[in-house]
Amino acid sequence: MTTAQETSVTPLVRVRLPSTLASRAGVERLSEIRARTVGAGLRAITTRHPALEPLIWLGTDALNPNVMIFHNEELVRDDSLDSALRDHDMIDVVPAVESG
Repeated sequence: MTTAQETSVTPLVRVRLPSTLASRAGVERLSEIRARTVGAGLRAITTRHPALEPLIWLGTDALNPNVMIFHNEELVRDDSLDSALRDHDMIDVVPAVESG
């Protein structure tokens, strides 16, 4: 349970999924979570919706290469998961597109 103090200092951010990933995981396309970093936000959404975990994470601390994560339209890589979040930030989870 979130305490009043945590709520007042932990940013409220949105996580947006494309309909293909949302339907595969059986979740809504847009969720709000509280987290201080991008990595914590991704952990929070996969804790809330465990079906998203294998779609977002590869193992315990690496992003799945089959998705791209954006924080306010900036690409997130494994080495930037500690980027700070602020209220109303957006995290987008997008399937990676391959061409050949």
